[in-house]
Amino acid sequence: MWLLLTDSAFSVVQDRNDAGKVLVRSRDTAGLSRWFPGEPVVSLPNADYPHRVVITRERLAAFLAAATEQITYSNFKDAVTDTHRHEWYLQVYGAWWEAHRD
Repeated sequence: MWLLLTDSAFSVVQDRNDAGKVLVRSRDTAGLSRWFPGEPVVSLPNADYPHRVVITRERLAAFLAAATEQITYSNFKDAVTDTHRHEWYLQVYGAWWEAHRD
């Protein structure tokens, strides 16, 4: 699952070693530290997503609920204030738009 938030982007996958846990992976540590305070961030420099936290599915559900509660915008793209992230999200939006045109 990919999760694009106004301030962070994550890839969430099942932990190969524990079906009850997931890896929340990122290409930077800032979002992981902000959204998962107190969780140890594991860094694997050669991985596609070099930073991750290992959490329970219940913790993931709580995170998703918290992220949902913070939605105060009527336009997601306009709510992204970081210029680099905004440009990257526009590229994702454009690819998504093209893939779903009839």
